[in-house]
Amino acid sequence: DGAVAEIYHCVSGPSLTYFFGHTWICIRNVSGETLYVGQQAIEPGQMISAGHHRGGFQFNKEMRQYANKTVTACKSRINADQFAAAAAEIMDPEWGTYELFAHNCTNFSTSVWRAATGQRMTPFIFPFVLRSQINSRSPVGLIMA
Repeated sequence: DGAVAEIYHCVSGPSLTYFFGHTWICIRNVSGETLYVGQQAIEPGQMISAGHHRGGFQFNKEMRQYANKTVTACKSRINADQFAAAAAEIMDPEWGTYELFAHNCTNFSTSVWRAATGQRMTPFIFPFVLRSQINSRSPVGLIMA
């Protein structure tokens, strides 16, 4: 199918860290070559997370916070061009800032998902709204490992 990666649009419920829940993107390399998002390498078979937080964009914070836990996600296999589009959106300098109502984790994750897949989801301040959209799209359980 020409896929180089699997992209996951992930959502968690409320927690002490994320009172209203949280959304982010994970990318798993399914190719035989190392892939890069900026300077972040994704070795074959490995996965990274990319999330937007009050301090701005960060790699792998969710990989640490949700280690060995299962989260709800929707998944798509993406080719090299789609991966490049996702990587460009992740690295867009606009994600260096955070604003609670209009520039938050849901805005980030839906923008990256749309860049990679062309599928639109409606961002909202509360991740539970995004969770309902993911649940309507054949959700998968992703183990953060």
